[in-house]
Order: sequence, then structure tokens, then C-alpha cells
Amino acid sequence: MTLRDDMADMASWQTRLLEQIQNLAADYRRLALHGPTDHDASAHTVVDMGLTRWRAGLSDRLHERRELEAQAYVVGVPPRLVDTAREHGLAGIHWNDGELVRLSRTGGRSASRDGALERIREQVYQLQRSAMLAAATPTSWHAGEVGVTDQLTRNMQGRWRLAEALGFVASTSAPEHARLWDDTRWRWQRLAETTVSGSTALDLHIELVAAARPSVEELADHALSLLERRAQLHGRSGRWADAPQFLIADASAAITTLADPGPQWAATRAAIDLITTSSEPSQEWQERDADSSAAQQGPYFGPDTEPDFR
Repeated sequence: MTLRDDMADMASWQTRLLEQIQNLAADYRRLALHGPTDHDASAHTVVDMGLTRWRAGLSDRLHERRELEAQAYVVGVPPRLVDTAREHGLAGIHWNDGELVRLSRTGGRSASRDGALERIREQVYQLQRSAMLAAATPTSWHAGEVGVTDQLTRNMQGRWRLAEALGFVASTSAPEHARLWDDTRWRWQRLAETTVSGSTALDLHIELVAAARPSVEELADHALSLLERRAQLHGRSGRWADAPQFLIADASAAITTLADPGPQWAATRAAIDLITTSSEPSQEWQERDADSSAAQQGPYFGPDTEPDFR
């Protein structure tokens, strides 16, 4: 398959991930080449603030790109598209000037609808990742943190309500709904690979505490309140209250069967920190062997596509 063939299969919210990855890589290169900004020395500190801010900027961009590349892997973006986006960005080419944007299908799309689908993708991914962190982090690590488990549960419920309401606003079709709320075993295994493999208990604890910050629930509820009334009701119907326990059970099952990272993620993870464009050919996308049981949607793959106001 060619890059054009791969791009033809991309949903708008998957293409948006590639755009973000490429632009972050380009910004990383720009900042790296620019170097730190000189700051006048202060009588109150001996810290070189220009160097500190420059390093922090590089670190932030690298960390955000790592997270987006992991997310792209989980939601099924072919690794060679991610490789291309990263390599073009690190060569100084922004998305709007690159090859992939010309291969993407942008004609006839609604910007507002694409934005809603992108927000659903982000909420669902963070919802499932929160479940994976809850299942993977040893309880003893956050036993002393008062309210962490309860707050994480409320955050997951808030994300579910918002994603469900956004789906109502965007009038997602059944295929779109199934793709966004993917709960197949392959997706959970990819999520386990990116979240658990290579992470220490402390790494997982740090990510869990970040996922359990109260602002997540507050922002989700605020965003929900801005939607029209029927969308609000749609977001507050269904099975949102019980969603966390079902998702954590799915995450636990994926961790139980997790072995070594799959070849696709191992290759992606090895390439994430590359600063220069590699001369080696990108790894070709390999589909996993067909397994009908793995492709079946789980019983809690997402809210109902039709509102239930009972």
C-alpha cells in the first residue's frame, strides 16, 4: 500500500493526530536550532532563565509528541504515516506545507463536526487510558492519596458524559460511533503496550495522579453545560455511572494477557526520540492475523447511538 492508500482510510480525527505530530516536530526543530534566549542576570538568582526555559520548551514539545504518537498507535493510525509526519516535521516542514496534507481528504467536511469528532476521540482515549492506569498502578502507591480513586472515577464519568453529548451534537453514524468507541481486544492490548510496557510503578503513579486531577471533571462538566439542552440530557443518560468499573475490568484483562510490546509499537517507540530524518525505510504496516473474537466489540463499547431519556 502507498501513503495515498493509507491516508484514504484515515478518519478526520486520525488525520488531525498526524497534523499535530508533524507540527510539534517542526516546532521542536525550530526551537532547537534557535537556541536559548539571553536574559539579563538578576541579583536574586544565579539561574540562567533563558537556558531553563529553552530546555523546558524542548522537553514539553517532545513529551507532547510522544503522547500523541502513542495515541495514534492505539487508535490504529498506520505507523508509517506517523513516521512520515515525524520525519517531515523534524526536517522543518509544517503540516500545511507537507505531502500528507495533500493526500488527506478535506473536501466537503464540516469544520465544526470534525472538531466534535476530534474531541470525542480525545475524551474516549483519555477515558480508556485512565482505566488502564487504574488497573495497572499498585493500590499501595496511592493509598495515602486521599480521594484519588474517587476523583478518577468522577473524571471518567465526566469524560463519558461529554463524549456521549458530543456524539449527539455531531450525529455520529453507527460506523463512526464504533470506530471512535473501539473496545476490541486489539485496542486494549495496544493501550496496555503504550501505558504499561517499560513503565515503573512510580511512572504509573505519576500518570494516575495527573489523570485524577479535579480540573478534568470540572472542565468536562463546564463543556457539557455549554451544549444545547437535548445534548446535555443525552450526555446524562445511559450507562455513564457504571462505565468506570466496566472499563477498568477490560483494562485488567488486557494487562493479564500482555506479553512483550508488539513489533509495531516497539518500532514506533524506538523512533520517537529521533532528531534527524532516518535514511532507513520506514517499517511497513503489518495487519495482525485475523481473529474474529478479537474484532468483536465488547458489551460496553460506548453509549447508545440513540438517546434514552428514561
